[in-house]
Amino acid sequence: MGEVGQEEANSLNEEIDQTVSVGEWMLLGIVTAIPIVNIIILLFLAFSEKVKPNMKGYAIASLIIIGVITIGMLGLRYL
Repeated sequence: MGEVGQEEANSLNEEIDQTVSVGEWMLLGIVTAIPIVNIIILLFLAFSEKVKPNMKGYAIASLIIIGVITIGMLGLRYL
């Protein structure tokens, strides 16, 4: 019975370790404000295995938004 409690505690600790701090979000915001570097960082976060799930999801969503905006701007340019 003690092992089950330990497994639950380990699971809870892993969940807590997966949270993203305010400092990490601020650093990501500053880094993604730098042109070209933002694409490189977002690609790294999106395709890396050792990234927190929230950061990975944010990176994928940001890349999709950047792609849609880029395609939209090119479409408007060449109409």
